[in-house]
Amino acid sequence: MLTDAFFSGLAASPRRLSLLLAGAGAAAAAAYLLSVAYRRRRGGGRSIRGAGGAARRRALRLSVTSAEPLLHLLEQTCRDEPSELPVVCQFGDTKCRLVMKNRRRVLEKLQSLMRGGPDALEVITDFDHTLSKFSENGRRVPSSHGIMESYPDLSAEDHKYFRELYTKYYAIEICPDMSDEEKLPHMIEWWTRSHDRMVLAGFQKSVLAQTVDVSGVALRDGWHQFFDRLEELGIPCLIFSAGIGDIIQEILVHFDIRGKLIRVVSNFMLYNEKGVLRGFSEPLIHTFNKRFSAFASSEASANDLVGATDRRHVLLMGDTMGDLRMSEGCNADLVLTVGYLNDRVQDRLSGYADKFDIVCLEDPSLCVPLAVIEAAATGGTA
Repeated sequence: MLTDAFFSGLAASPRRLSLLLAGAGAAAAAAYLLSVAYRRRRGGGRSIRGAGGAARRRALRLSVTSAEPLLHLLEQTCRDEPSELPVVCQFGDTKCRLVMKNRRRVLEKLQSLMRGGPDALEVITDFDHTLSKFSENGRRVPSSHGIMESYPDLSAEDHKYFRELYTKYYAIEICPDMSDEEKLPHMIEWWTRSHDRMVLAGFQKSVLAQTVDVSGVALRDGWHQFFDRLEELGIPCLIFSAGIGDIIQEILVHFDIRGKLIRVVSNFMLYNEKGVLRGFSEPLIHTFNKRFSAFASSEASANDLVGATDRRHVLLMGDTMGDLRMSEGCNADLVLTVGYLNDRVQDRLSGYADKFDIVCLEDPSLCVPLAVIEAAATGGTA
């Protein structure tokens, strides 16, 4: 049954709606209505506005109320030789496979976070496939760029173009045999070509919410607790993304994430007077230039950077090696890094284990970041 909310969504695509009203024919009208219904069904049939409350009610609540499981594991194994072998950390009903090559170092960092308490802590995190899931029920969860590339008015040729870009450049981005310096020109080329094509497609600001709504984006299990706990403890959170800031902000609205201490630094869309995409903000943010220092010097972004505070402890979360640089230039004495290794685990584990303090293997949850936050919440008990 088609609801009022469904029909109101047609207003977000003026060109197609005008074709229907101009008498494109009953068959064409029916085909269009069915195609929109299919997209809405695939996205859960939700209306983006006001959906946050329902999303919060559906959110899986994790059994993470303290850092004790992680601390106990570290205390039992911190004298072991450095190892890339995974260990299982049990948080209530949730099991997480972790690699902590230098467990003594991780334990010492957690103890320092406990001594500093929440007032000394800030979070700097990537968004795509770090806060959002990599996959769900066997389906790849789209990145913010991927959501833009699902824009309903894209042509078949546009979709083919974006698929070819992804196939070519993603393999380069995650290649363990190439240095960051070798990858850099390819990443700039990927982002530039993708953004240029989006401009050519004539993306309209009016369909932003609808595009997110039908995308099937999913956040990691425990997102509700994660953001609520940050708000309760007064811990700032900088979302530092090489994705598309407008899409990320729309996702936050969708999930009713509205913390006053959350800031997004990303690539934002620029529109003309008719609300049509004409370009993106500069400088371009891509996988390998996500450094706090590079954007803190910009007057436009300086007020948005959480790291401009005097907090000395950082929880850094990411899913690529480039994310490790996000805290460079902020006033931190201690950075504890949590890396999500989502794909091609065997090929990439060694590099991740060398660089990240804690590596979460194919983990759909935020258990480990929550445990780190709970460690800081004890504030001086260590």
